[in-house]
Amino acid sequence: MSTKLVSEMPLAVYAGILVDGNDLHIAIKNGDLVSYKTTSPEGTNTEKNVLEYLEAYEIRTNNKIVAAGIVKNNDEINFKDLSSNLWLKLDIVPYTFTITEGSYKEKTERVANLIADRFDPQQNIDILYGENRAIHPHRLTGRRPLRDIVSKEQYEHLKSLAKEFNTLGGRIAFISATPQGGGVALMRHALIRLLHQFNVDAHWYVLIPDTRVFSITKKKFHNVLQGVTKPPPPLTKHDKELFEKWTAKNARKFTEAFTKASVVVIDDPQPSGLIPYIKEVNPKAKIIYRSHIQVDASLIADPSTVQAETWNYLWNNISLADIFVSHPVRAFVPKNVPKEKVVYAPATTDPLDGLNKPLQKRHKDYYMTLFNQLLLQAGQDPIDPKRPYIIQIARFDPAKGIPDVIEAYRLLCEKLDQKKKPHPQLVLLGHGSIDDPEGKPLYQETIQLIHTEPYKHLTQDIKVARIHASDQILNTLLRNARVALQLSHKEGFEIKVTEAIHKGVPIIAYKSGGIPLQIEDGVTGFLVKTKDVHAVADRLYDLCTDNKLHATISSQAKKGYCRDFFTIGNSITWLYFALQLMKGKKITQTQIRTCTNLPKML
Repeated sequence: MSTKLVSEMPLAVYAGILVDGNDLHIAIKNGDLVSYKTTSPEGTNTEKNVLEYLEAYEIRTNNKIVAAGIVKNNDEINFKDLSSNLWLKLDIVPYTFTITEGSYKEKTERVANLIADRFDPQQNIDILYGENRAIHPHRLTGRRPLRDIVSKEQYEHLKSLAKEFNTLGGRIAFISATPQGGGVALMRHALIRLLHQFNVDAHWYVLIPDTRVFSITKKKFHNVLQGVTKPPPPLTKHDKELFEKWTAKNARKFTEAFTKASVVVIDDPQPSGLIPYIKEVNPKAKIIYRSHIQVDASLIADPSTVQAETWNYLWNNISLADIFVSHPVRAFVPKNVPKEKVVYAPATTDPLDGLNKPLQKRHKDYYMTLFNQLLLQAGQDPIDPKRPYIIQIARFDPAKGIPDVIEAYRLLCEKLDQKKKPHPQLVLLGHGSIDDPEGKPLYQETIQLIHTEPYKHLTQDIKVARIHASDQILNTLLRNARVALQLSHKEGFEIKVTEAIHKGVPIIAYKSGGIPLQIEDGVTGFLVKTKDVHAVADRLYDLCTDNKLHATISSQAKKGYCRDFFTIGNSITWLYFALQLMKGKKITQTQIRTCTNLPKML
């Protein structure tokens, strides 16, 4: 490993903080060591004193405070605002504790140890499971930062819906396959965090993991319904027995959650077998099936296909749901789903989470160094900071068009060679998910591909990484990119497209699935016919060599992103769905548009 990179790498530390009058009591945990200090800053603004001290400490010591726990000791401090500023200004994960026993030194040292134990060696926060595999997303901010970035109308609408939901005694439960690693998990973390800020009784549960079942749900449900595997593998009797036995096991685990819920949301095919069990233990509960993938309805329409057989098997359970929610593309909905049950909603991302919040330069430098260390550990050269790079952030999945990205990059380099212009670098970055058994082998296939002809001469400039969910690394790499790509052959509604546009990073994407609904071609990015790698290379050449064009697209993207593709819109949509069902009222697409201000996508 590069000695230079190691020496430049700030040490990850954890802080415990207690404020008493004008005195700050701070404990820092660095590895196995915990140091304690008391200081009395000038000035009476306690919150400002805490922030300034921590920032100065980081700069002075070349340490990175990953998380800080604040011991509640002063009623005058607005802990929600302090927590928000720790997260948004200093990139420190905030915690608050109420500890009554012990000295100030003992309290702060205890807190520093407690929060350090919540993070793994790669500084990823451990998922906190509650009763019945409930996920409790960590609160990062108060309401004030939200009010600063959304319209007054949106904020008041959410507030009104939450109040009505609470008045009716509503309780909503979301059931998903995994707590980390994919777009569904990202949306659920953000959604539950926001709903809890408005005191909504919302809960999120994840299925008991089983690698054998997840192999079936990924390869024989997900891939088959998308039409990305040829020939598509059919479901066997053994597959069905294994899936149904696992479903029954999960049903027993979640019985209490089902009986308490007013509304249950089923995310994708993995938990779809639970629907009959919910109906049995709680007939009054309203059930929503949420499809997050690009289902190829044209293949399902042919009864002779494996897709039709697979869908019909799943539809036996899904048909019992009260409504079917799809990404806003009609072609994603099989024809046997009754029209009166179908409503549309986009995937969303959160502007205040680690994937999207603004980062100081020193923090971006820190995460770039972290990523470069990962590359070195994988036997690859680090990113050259003096040269631009192109990036695609996507799971290593057969639908994501990774070979197309590599070929388009090769064609770009050919064009640049003809003009005697320097090459940019290419970053292919994926993140893992426990319900995706294909990620690791496809990552290895990608590594093998770039070491063979005709890509061998470009290998050192292509960085391929598969990392654990690390939001700020993904945020930094996308923000620092010259151009982003999304060359998926099949895609539902890709939040990485929304995130690139929000950051002002010019993006080139295939006209696949819901992506054309996210990009205004030639304004906020470029759309290209699926599989046309030559057209991708042409657009890449333009954006890599024409600084004026790049600046124009970047500026237009920053102005042209849609707030309804953020968590605020998602929260409004789910509360609206839940309330309409609880009140026995019909949900119409016109109402959805009115409710969330979504553009006319259909």
